[in-house]
Amino acid sequence: MPDAEGHVVLTGKDYHYLARVRRLCEGETFSATLPSGHRVQAKALAVTREHILLDIVNTADGLPDKSEKSLPHIVLIQALPQGSKMDLIVRQAAECGVAEIVPFVAARSVRRCGETQTERWRRIIRAGREQSGSTVDTHVREPVEHEELFEIWKEFHAADVSCIGILLHTTPLAQCTLHDYLTENITLIALVVGPEGGFSPEEAKSFISHGFKPLSLGRTVLRTETAALFAIAAVQIMLMEKGSWKHTAKE
Repeated sequence: MPDAEGHVVLTGKDYHYLARVRRLCEGETFSATLPSGHRVQAKALAVTREHILLDIVNTADGLPDKSEKSLPHIVLIQALPQGSKMDLIVRQAAECGVAEIVPFVAARSVRRCGETQTERWRRIIRAGREQSGSTVDTHVREPVEHEELFEIWKEFHAADVSCIGILLHTTPLAQCTLHDYLTENITLIALVVGPEGGFSPEEAKSFISHGFKPLSLGRTVLRTETAALFAIAAVQIMLMEKGSWKHTAKE
């Protein structure tokens, strides 16, 4: 946070990102988000080999940025994919302002992850938020088994009754559109994405029996990392444009 004179000294990873990655120079101004969630304009007063001295020159009237926080929370329930694909999914989700990521072991997942990997995901989230400027504090959970997901789903419902769970599944079950699902006033949307081999029939049935709504993303078969980003982006755009929807009577 700024001191009494409105100055902030950055070292460590924050310094490395601005000085080495973004190549910030003295006199340059950029948008930043304080730990309080306030959006500000910061000016680099000095850039040395060890630290950066910033001057907070504009506090945006002292108000937090609500452009993202006013939208319903998006939760990504992601089956663990192969290799390093989860790293990409986590980063993209953080950049897009996803509130929470819940990795789980599906029947067709090929590997498990431990605490070391989860800590890596948290570092990736930090980098993704720095790059995108997202004010949403994205959280990632430890990977869970398939059946444990439904206990987490109960937690979401207990905390917020206006929840909807959407299962991305290309079967005849998926008959409604995303527009249909988002018409109601909801405050939390959970998107469930499967692994490379998709969901087993038993898994799909278990999600639907717990209230998740099936949705098809179209005629093409997307990679799991593509499906996650595609679904998040589609939901974000529809939510941002929801106020301009025009309702017409069905024939």
